[in-house]
Amino acid sequence: MNREKIALFVPNLEGGGAERMMVNLANTYVSKGLHVDLVLATKCGPYVKLVDKKVNIHNLSISFTNPLLIIRLIKYMRREKPKAMLSAMTYPNVALLTAHYFARISVQLVISERVTMGIQAKKILSLKERLKPFAARLTYARADHIVAISEGVANNLQETIGIPREKITTIYNPVVTKALLEPHPRPEHPFFSSERKIILAAGRLVPQKDFSTLIRAFHKLTKKINLYLIILGDGPLYTELNKQVESLGLTQIVSLPGYVENLFSYMQHASIFVLSSAWEGFGNVLVEAMACGCPVVSTDCPSGPAEILAHGQYGPIVQPGDENALANEIYNTLQRPLSSKVLRKRACEFKASVIADQYLQLLLNNNS
Repeated sequence: MNREKIALFVPNLEGGGAERMMVNLANTYVSKGLHVDLVLATKCGPYVKLVDKKVNIHNLSISFTNPLLIIRLIKYMRREKPKAMLSAMTYPNVALLTAHYFARISVQLVISERVTMGIQAKKILSLKERLKPFAARLTYARADHIVAISEGVANNLQETIGIPREKITTIYNPVVTKALLEPHPRPEHPFFSSERKIILAAGRLVPQKDFSTLIRAFHKLTKKINLYLIILGDGPLYTELNKQVESLGLTQIVSLPGYVENLFSYMQHASIFVLSSAWEGFGNVLVEAMACGCPVVSTDCPSGPAEILAHGQYGPIVQPGDENALANEIYNTLQRPLSSKVLRKRACEFKASVIADQYLQLLLNNNS
């Protein structure tokens, strides 16, 4: 066993919150002098270029949905013999735990659950989501440690798969990095050439993010204040959301530019950031916006945002789907925003260096 080596496993680096957090952890660990393998089913995605050159990327060169992935994970474990492995997201966790069962070698296994799977299984009507709790019940007990990224996720995990609550550790996401805190140039988007205030939102264009409610809330706000709205991200609801914008007569003041390389530049120069989700696992974008000094408003969705905002201390929270309350709190926050200094101080509680140490305590705690 290589007692210096830590391995982190995710399917790819395709721009999701979990993928970004694993990159942050990998980069933090190599900066501490640790030997880090980043194990990918497929080496692809915009976050590949963010990986520190000292991180060893192991490309298994196989689709994550291919059953032979398990075989390649087994071969990786037997060949490289890392001291500990960390995975994130339900199905990667299941894959790692299954591979370890057949590999029959000693590796400290830590898995990170990032969603309220009990809620998602009810909200997202797909076989893949409905099978998650079943797959987790079969495998999660084999992990040495189970990490939930918020107290809400931890409680839902206990309720959904029956893992004793004391076996689940809550560790928030390692969001804030040195790159995030650096000054970023004003985006080239035309809205930023105006004096008009800008509402910003970001995320996959999927029902979970409920951008439809945000657009309706924005429509109400335009009747008493001149604003722009930018929603960053790609996803299957792009056409539907654009049709909603058009039907409300907002095409000149609402923009959906898709995925952007530098989200932080938008956050540093926006007037306010809004998270309108129906549910979350954590809410990385809230922390990122606060670290950029941008005031925030969020829904009190399960789970994460209320914990990040200390139940309204660092930004108002409203019930999901309530466009009137969302519009009111956006307006109030624009009139009386919290200072950037206060927001940044809170965000720094989610620094990658701090959170990475919490994971490291679990990864290196091998009692075998």
